[in-house]
Amino acid sequence: MTEGNWTGHHRKVSYERALNEKTRLDALLREKRDRQLVEPPPRPEPPPPTKKTPSTLLRGCVFAKSCALPDGIMNFSNPNGFVPTELLSQYGAYAVLGTGKAVTAAGTALKWIGGSGSVMELTKRLGGTLSTLAPPNVKIIVGLVLPDTTSPDSALYRSEQYAQLTEGVTRVRVSVKHQPDGTLSLYGFYTGTKREWQRVPVIPAQIRGEQLVAAMGDGIEVIWTPSVDPSVVLRIPPLEEASLQPAAWVYPPTEQADRILVNPVHPPDYQDAIIWFPSQPTIAPIYLSLSVRWGELGVAM
Repeated sequence: MTEGNWTGHHRKVSYERALNEKTRLDALLREKRDRQLVEPPPRPEPPPPTKKTPSTLLRGCVFAKSCALPDGIMNFSNPNGFVPTELLSQYGAYAVLGTGKAVTAAGTALKWIGGSGSVMELTKRLGGTLSTLAPPNVKIIVGLVLPDTTSPDSALYRSEQYAQLTEGVTRVRVSVKHQPDGTLSLYGFYTGTKREWQRVPVIPAQIRGEQLVAAMGDGIEVIWTPSVDPSVVLRIPPLEEASLQPAAWVYPPTEQADRILVNPVHPPDYQDAIIWFPSQPTIAPIYLSLSVRWGELGVAM
């Protein structure tokens, strides 16, 4: 092949290659355009789920809970169902008071027997003293628990919520027991695993003269008398003839707990309530558990 013919042949081959490349690129562009026409556009990312804000009433939904649980948590939730036995002081302060004699028609003061703190601490917390009024020859056993009012825990009721409640939820309910040696013991049950144990009445203390009165049913009243001078803390007198065992425990509702306590009374049979003081907002609500006795030592805790 002569040099001239070689040059012409080379140009022809280069042209054919360029034409083939252009044809290939055109085909790719058409294929891409066709895919764009057939394929739907990509779906937008779904918005993040909206977090539901619990209602005001649901956030503060217990009167008392164990302080061993984190903020906002009301129940023990061990995978194997284990619930610890705890000191009652984990749920709040408590005290035991008693009449020492049958309640009179004019009412009978409740005297100090024992508790988690001192008598002065209880009186200061109450801002006054307690007495009881009941049918003739009745002596009263009552349970008193006072949660920590300074706790920021979001699971606890706030003071403004009590006006909206006729029943309240508590994770502990208590009772008192007369021991064979003549002493008194205070015990409680954890209610988190027993729905039917969790609710108690919420009773507003009504104004009667200078006193506030909570009607507990069956003709029994608990009467709060304020200190005449707020700067002077009244002293609740001791009930010398009665003594309280030093430790109060809260048990899970198990057969083992029943064996330890020996025939305990269970919460469905308690006569208890949360008492709050609408006209005295500085006085924190209290939990009272009553047991009515005839011709025996009357005690209030």
